[in-house]
Amino acid sequence: MSWLHKILGIRRTEPLLTRAVANEVVPPSLEERLIEASKSGDIESVKHLLSLGAQPGQSPSSSLASDYRRENTAVSHAASRGHVSILSLLLECEVDIEALKPALTFAVVNGNHEAVTLLLKYCPMHIDMALTSTRDVNMTILLLKHGAKPSPSAMFHAIERLDDQSVSALLEAGASLKECVETQDGILRHLD
Repeated sequence: MSWLHKILGIRRTEPLLTRAVANEVVPPSLEERLIEASKSGDIESVKHLLSLGAQPGQSPSSSLASDYRRENTAVSHAASRGHVSILSLLLECEVDIEALKPALTFAVVNGNHEAVTLLLKYCPMHIDMALTSTRDVNMTILLLKHGAKPSPSAMFHAIERLDDQSVSALLEAGASLKECVETQDGILRHLD
């Protein structure tokens, strides 16, 4: 363990991040360290940082744009990378429901089925939004099995991707091709 790791109380496996503020080296916040541990899959460091009070649904910097702040959390990074054991540990803490929406989107986009299934236990209200984010038929089917409603937007995105299998799965689940076309035509007319 390096002397700087000892001074900062950081385990050797945690990345040693620093930033300059007014010509001073500032040690990383608990949330920054938790994000790095979640990204790398270091469950021991995650446990340690949670015991110190790190907040898994909180972004480390309030100076960042609000959308990025909401997305830059330990929960989102664990979900994005499919670190399900870490994600499960983080979700045991009280995480703001709004922090789970980007986490679910990242898990869906990256095809992390186990992470999606776990997140849906905590934020089932975001399932329909997640269906519009999927990029493959297996994720589409998983979301439909969990109760996602086949919206015109989900159908439009599947058609746009030329994903015949997802279109078929959405049609079998009750999606309306006519409603999809009408909704998209209405949007296009509104933009003219």
